Amino acid sequence: MLLLFPEAWATNFVHCYQCNNVNWVLFNPRTRGFNNIFYWGAQMIDSPLIGHIADFSFKSRRMRGLVGIGIVGLLGTGIWVGGLLNQLGYSRNDKPKRLDFKDSGSDFDRPFVLYFSYALLDTMFQTMIYWVMGALADDSETLSTYTGFFKGVQSAGATVAWQVDTHKVSFLSKFIKDRRMRAVPGMTCYTSYPPDMDLCRSLCLDRVPARRHCRACYTATSQ
Repeated sequence: MLLLFPEAWATNFVHCYQCNNVNWVLFNPRTRGFNNIFYWGAQMIDSPLIGHIADFSFKSRRMRGLVGIGIVGLLGTGIWVGGLLNQLGYSRNDKPKRLDFKDSGSDFDRPFVLYFSYALLDTMFQTMIYWVMGALADDSETLSTYTGFFKGVQSAGATVAWQVDTHKVSFLSKFIKDRRMRAVPGMTCYTSYPPDMDLCRSLCLDRVPARRHCRACYTATSQ
């Protein structure tokens, strides 16, 4: 769980940049509302898709995790490259004219697609973190502890992000910080560490009961 601390911190840290420094800066009020319909709608669509890959794509849980994280990493890199190109076009001291979804024509398209893509990435990223946490334990008490830790760190990250914005940090600096915290080494380490979970459990359950936690599968098993 400590390896997942940066990921938990980053999940809501990025919302300040996306909502304030992209949606608020680039679009007028009615277009911001229009964008947010698609932003939050994208999260409802995207989460089941990446969840299906993580749960059903391969027999091995470890392989499913690696594939899911690989997809998040590849798409995330592409989206953040687009975000960097977009961010280089304006700054806190040189804001562009705000766009309108009806009146701005083709100028509206690329920033809108980028904002929509940020929502897709946010959902996939958080879904994979929850999936990794779920792979670490099978009992609800342990998972509740993990989730409480995750949500606490997540909220703390969001609080700091909005405070940073009040100090007029440059948009590019915030973008770079967000990208660095969105790297996935913590999730990759955890998905790579356990052996195949079904095999591990079958071996544990064949041993003499001793009511001890197996370090590989985190289930109450034998010694």
